[in-house]
Amino acid sequence: MQHATLQLINELGLRVVKQPWFAEESGMDGEANFSSGSSVPLSEAENRELTAVCERLEGWAASVRNPQSWTACRDAVDWDGQSVQQYLDLNVASTAVRRELELLVRTTTASEPSDMSFLYFLYFLGICGGVAGVGDGDGGAQTYKICGGAQQLSTRLAAELAARGVPVRLNSAVARITRKPDGAVWVDTRAGAQLEAACLVAALSPPLWRSIEWSPPLSAAKQAIADRMYMGSVVKVIALYDTNFWEPFRPRGLLEQLGPVSNLFPSSVGGAPALIGLVVGTDARAFAALPEAERRRRVLAQYAAYFGDGAAERGCVRFMSKDWTGEAYSRGGYAALMPPGLATSAGAAFRQPEGTVVFAGTELARRWAGYFEGAVESGYRAAYDAAELLRLRQGTGVEATRAAGGSMMGREGGQACAARSKL
Repeated sequence: MQHATLQLINELGLRVVKQPWFAEESGMDGEANFSSGSSVPLSEAENRELTAVCERLEGWAASVRNPQSWTACRDAVDWDGQSVQQYLDLNVASTAVRRELELLVRTTTASEPSDMSFLYFLYFLGICGGVAGVGDGDGGAQTYKICGGAQQLSTRLAAELAARGVPVRLNSAVARITRKPDGAVWVDTRAGAQLEAACLVAALSPPLWRSIEWSPPLSAAKQAIADRMYMGSVVKVIALYDTNFWEPFRPRGLLEQLGPVSNLFPSSVGGAPALIGLVVGTDARAFAALPEAERRRRVLAQYAAYFGDGAAERGCVRFMSKDWTGEAYSRGGYAALMPPGLATSAGAAFRQPEGTVVFAGTELARRWAGYFEGAVESGYRAAYDAAELLRLRQGTGVEATRAAGGSMMGREGGQACAARSKL
């Protein structure tokens, strides 16, 4: 459960609703339901193999939750030297079980299993609640939605800061970050503004580190992380209808074999019944190149084949798609990932500060990396780290409530630390 995010939602006066699921999925009685709309019931023998594989993965995942431990783990080099796909191909006998696990990887990370380090996937499972935590269904990461949209987290936090007299600068893309010999940090924006800070928190995805000029340059390990981590690829599609034509839920065929969408959710938008689909990995990159009309045609044709009902095409009253790979300040989703070979060569530097620059972002979280919870947790941790750096520079005490593992638990404390800097 993502407790820090739920607490923040409550503090900001927002509400959540439970994510609905297709009816038969919610009653699969322990059978695989990793990927909404695409998981299928397994045989007894297949479920036994799936359970055994998941127990093995989660046991290993518990040993690699801390990047500092990766070089000390006996099997880390071997795990980091292969992709998730290579591991599954060599160690999972059943085609159906292998499909479920491949879907789990693709729908939870928006990456092809062949692109991701097996060690990094174990790390992801270890800090995100295991297989059940990241999979779809009640009790997992997708249990709740924010009424009115998740963007309200950012806008309400910004409004709260502004009300306290803390400036929030928008449309101020950073071009250069300079660390001075005295520890001060200068930030130059692309618009020509220059700001000075006693300590800086750089909260952006590691692949975006290389979009900034750093002086002095980032350490070799940090630069390797910036150069080699890659974003998942995802396009979100929303189809609105007059009726829930998909009820009762009786799919025909395997979802991902009928078209571009690999993960499908029943929902509602503005009170209208809706199907929300995710196109991920290699499929997303090809799908993103299509014009909107062709995206609509392919997705609705897939739904018509999957549900065996022409209402999927003729009953669609509105269609929207969002290509996250085309966003300049994300370049993909849901988060940055490590390819084989990076974790054991540079991973120990993952969360390390560079002088008086502290790094944050969901990828750098100690828990739930890649999710809202990870973003919130890394923000608390960065606030604490920044406060410690300021204390060392200024020789003064810092009043803060420290969570287990060294993160700050109260937003009040986090904002106080941020306010002590000029930036």
